[in-house]
Amino acid sequence: MMTKKQLGLRGIPLLVLTYTTFLLLFTTCMSVDDDYSNSKLAIIAEGGIRFDSYGDSKTFEIETNGDWSVKIESGAEWLSVNPMKGTKKTKELTIDVKQNEGDTREGTLVVTSSSIDKTITVTQNGEDAQSFEFVTINDIRDIYNESGREEMIIDEPLMLKAVVISDREGANRFAKKDGFIQDNAGYGMAFRVTQSETPYDMGDELTINLQDAKIHYDYAQVLQIIFSTKNVDVGAQNVMISPKELTIEALQNNRYDGTLVRLKDVQFIDYKGLNYYAGEGNATSRLLVCNNGDTVAVNTTKNASFRNKALPAGSGNIISVVSYRNESWELQMRNLDDVKGMSNDEATRFEAKATNYITINQKKVTFEAKGGEATIGITSNVNWEVLCNASWLSINPTNGENDGEVVIVVSENKDDERTSTITITDGEIAKTIAIVQKGEELEVETDVCNELFFSEYVEGSSYNKYLEIYNGTGKSVDLSDYIIEVYINGQPTPKYTEMLDGVLKNNEVLVIAHSKATIYNGAVYTSTVANFNGNDAIALIKIVNSNFKYIDIIGCIGENPGKEWMDTVDKNLSTLDKTLVRKASVRGGVTKNPEEGFPTLGTEWISYPIDTSKYLGRHTMD
Repeated sequence: MMTKKQLGLRGIPLLVLTYTTFLLLFTTCMSVDDDYSNSKLAIIAEGGIRFDSYGDSKTFEIETNGDWSVKIESGAEWLSVNPMKGTKKTKELTIDVKQNEGDTREGTLVVTSSSIDKTITVTQNGEDAQSFEFVTINDIRDIYNESGREEMIIDEPLMLKAVVISDREGANRFAKKDGFIQDNAGYGMAFRVTQSETPYDMGDELTINLQDAKIHYDYAQVLQIIFSTKNVDVGAQNVMISPKELTIEALQNNRYDGTLVRLKDVQFIDYKGLNYYAGEGNATSRLLVCNNGDTVAVNTTKNASFRNKALPAGSGNIISVVSYRNESWELQMRNLDDVKGMSNDEATRFEAKATNYITINQKKVTFEAKGGEATIGITSNVNWEVLCNASWLSINPTNGENDGEVVIVVSENKDDERTSTITITDGEIAKTIAIVQKGEELEVETDVCNELFFSEYVEGSSYNKYLEIYNGTGKSVDLSDYIIEVYINGQPTPKYTEMLDGVLKNNEVLVIAHSKATIYNGAVYTSTVANFNGNDAIALIKIVNSNFKYIDIIGCIGENPGKEWMDTVDKNLSTLDKTLVRKASVRGGVTKNPEEGFPTLGTEWISYPIDTSKYLGRHTMD
């Protein structure tokens, strides 16, 4: 299969950049369940350092709590480092490069302190380096819209300069890879890095080489640009972006997606005894209202650092990033500083104009031919009813009052694709939901499975942890609809989460590895989810109409078996110090969390000794 992580994004000569450095703290893991230790190494430019073709030198800070050394793995004939080793008292490191009269070249440095190794890629432009054109985020949106494609790769030498407006520490996001940027023209956009986590802090000014970057709508229909940190230089830090002052009406009637805004004189409709996050699901939406009765949702994910904080009781001003998600406008707070302008005094509350409203969390639902069900969330202050005349679907309930949910059940479709519309209305307000059901495939392959599943599990020595996912569906699969979660020591909530990306072709596998794994030399997708022990449950999840569904589970979520799950008959079948390979007869995963134990361990898996890796990279299905 081909993913961004395997292909990498080519380092493109950048004649137009002014390069500065940034400080990024790194930690390492001494135990597999906790990727942290007392060792510390702080260096710059995880994405690398770039020089122009003329000779130059750059000095950057280094911080560690022990002795350290530098090894030049490649490029020693044209670059040098001073000093080559030091102690915790050493604060600076200087890189010198000679003039380059040839093509663009790369060198590699490895900085080592205790058990930590960090790699710095040094790139120097060639004499005939290509020129790049700077564009705005609005230009990027135009390029995408004009392409007419659901997903496009930028194949032009384009550059973007923008400031990070999301807060990595506030963590109000669905994945660690995600964030928001805004350019000097005032345009914003959601972004995702191809690495396991974004290293960029709020206020970092990024210069991004856009060649080979990808633009697409993610599972929640948020337009997103995806790029590698290797194609980014961080310039100034702590850059302040002034929020654009808007009304709720203006926000919802114009394109401010990904933009930092301030709403004045607003208050939460419901607040008594409520926190930002309700404690269930992946996110919670709380409605804000202004004097004239207009409303907008504030969305808080289960990852937000402030999720358990109480909502402000009074009125005032709020700063947030606007996001157009699931075809509805919403606000994403970054941290509690965003509501410093809101009072906690109930006496400041105003009597909002009695404006009726109905909002829904989805505007389009797509079903497979085999049928299924979907749940629509409704936020309202009126009595409503649900209207639809399609005989092939049912709705329950068909009416309600204020907030509620509607469950849509669709029967099997043995004909062509069919569509319908559901309307939720109080007689004046009307919200519509497009329903699409795919048609039955005329030619059905008998040697395919319905979904991806785990085909191999390696719980080896030290950091040698691997997971393998197999695609036997008969077609290529977009991995951005899939998530892996790891539940450690019997915990019911995941410790590690990875939102996948790329495309997995039919009859190919994706091998996911710990960043320090060493026993397999094939292409891998490095991730923190390859950070498990024998008593940790692992789930492969598919996002369907914004709902998360298990499509395979290793172990039992919420159960701690001690050191391992073990088959009751064959004691060699275990999740500790073993390589497990799925039997060729298996055509699908475990879609329901077992009540206890690992019931399919003895029937679906073949056990091999610790650190067996020769089966990684391929899978056979009967």
